Amino acid sequence: MTSPVTISAGPEPIDFAPSETAVIVVDMQNAYASKCGYLDILGVDLSGIQPVIQSTRAAIDASRRAGM
Repeated sequence: MTSPVTISAGPEPIDFAPSETAVIVVDMQNAYASKCGYLDILGVDLSGIQPVIQSTRAAIDASRRAGM
């Protein structure tokens, strides 16, 4: 088991054990944020989505390093 982690949040901090926690990202890039994906078909400008994808990747990588 990994050590508990506390995240500063409002209205109160959140405590959790990384070994008992999961980060779930469901098909975000392919279904919604890729060329010919749902948002592109609707005509949404995808240029602002790339930073979100990069941040999501960073969160996934950090979660794995934390033992999630």
